[in-house]
Amino acid sequence: CFFVFTAMTRFDGVSLEPLRLYPDVSDAYTYADDIHLATMLGLVHGNIDIKGSPFYPRAYMTRIQALKVALGAAELMDWREKFELVRDLGNEDALRNQKTPFSDVTGLREDSWWYPRYVNFALDTGIVDSAREFRPDEPITERAYNDMLQRTFKKAKSFHAETGV
Repeated sequence: CFFVFTAMTRFDGVSLEPLRLYPDVSDAYTYADDIHLATMLGLVHGNIDIKGSPFYPRAYMTRIQALKVALGAAELMDWREKFELVRDLGNEDALRNQKTPFSDVTGLREDSWWYPRYVNFALDTGIVDSAREFRPDEPITERAYNDMLQRTFKKAKSFHAETGV
């Protein structure tokens, strides 16, 4: 995960001593160590597609970001880079045209190519409820995130018990 992150980032100030992965996350930031650890574990990636690869540590976590972190932390889904999903799905058109039951989740936007995979898995496993909209880019509330985490870890516990993984 860390190798891929360092290869993909557009921040030319990446440093290991002291650890600095994002231009806007300094050592003085309260959660800097947590952000760096989550990055090395592949749970977060910041905004590597934006010049300078900022993390935006004071921004609200969106519903889709929260889902990605929850599923990754529970070891239910691994991150796939765009080129990996293109390979898995067959081509760029298949990536852009991924189907979901949510009217507001699409792979058509340049920055949302990864949304359908996470939302469909979460719906199939009961981590999110079926509804007309998922509202992926809205900030997640603490209550909604706690509910998502509870469902995710309940699913992870039964999955890992069944598979022995």
